Amino acid sequence: MEKMYIIHLFALQNHGFLFQKGRAMKEELFSEQSIKLVGMGRQNCKDMHAWGPGIRSCFIIHYVMKGAGYLIVNHRKYHVKAGESFLTRPYTLIEYYPEEENPWEYMWVDFLGNQVENWVEHTQFEEKNPVCSLKQEEKILPLFLKLLEMDIYHQQRNEACGVLLSILGVYLDIFPVECVGRSDEDEKRMEMAVLLIKNHYHKSEFHIQRLCEMLNISRVTLYRLFKSKTGISPKQYLLNYRIEQAKLLLRMGTSVKNTAASCGFNDSFYFSRVFKEYTGSSPSRYAVK
Repeated sequence: MEKMYIIHLFALQNHGFLFQKGRAMKEELFSEQSIKLVGMGRQNCKDMHAWGPGIRSCFIIHYVMKGAGYLIVNHRKYHVKAGESFLTRPYTLIEYYPEEENPWEYMWVDFLGNQVENWVEHTQFEEKNPVCSLKQEEKILPLFLKLLEMDIYHQQRNEACGVLLSILGVYLDIFPVECVGRSDEDEKRMEMAVLLIKNHYHKSEFHIQRLCEMLNISRVTLYRLFKSKTGISPKQYLLNYRIEQAKLLLRMGTSVKNTAASCGFNDSFYFSRVFKEYTGSSPSRYAVK
């Protein structure tokens, strides 16, 4: 049987993913959401160990270390070899088994989370092709091995979830470089930029230069991207979003000071001036309308 470890972690906030050339970084794509490491293990299939057909209730990534095998998803068959990974989705009929001539050895990790689908959209994994050729064994293999060695039940449970985030980040990291053409890459960059703004606007230290660093693009490239997609600059887009969120908070009865702090403004007086320029009304007057 597959060696399996089960864990239910505390909700992990303030983590997520962004891509940057040559490495993956943890950030807040999963801000205010949870991700749970459900299980992990390693399987040598010299005994022709197979699984399925059956259904799992979580997402599972298998990374093939050696050999080769076959994955069947909803009756569609895929050949998977060393250096490749495959993703199976919850409540999907799956089956996988090794090649007779060259049985595989793989590591796997099970996970759940409210924002996992967002992560999947920014990786090579697709419903029509759940196999990903990673080509970055030097990055992914040490992370899987580290995860397998950790005491995930007690002292290292939160650290283990951090390693899981790093694993997922590697798959995210290669996406814009290896998977899309220029037009598709611009679309994905724009989606990521908007997502990062929505998850970081409340931080006073979050600004356009920081967004460029997260996306690993220049300010000029980001400016052209926003102008072509939205008709306004990224700076204006960020300000618009902050003000719109501030309007929601004020209508809920939040104080001007707390609204400013919650929308990325350190100075409530500066916030009031910007808000009035944007809306034609002061925050306090807007709140009582």
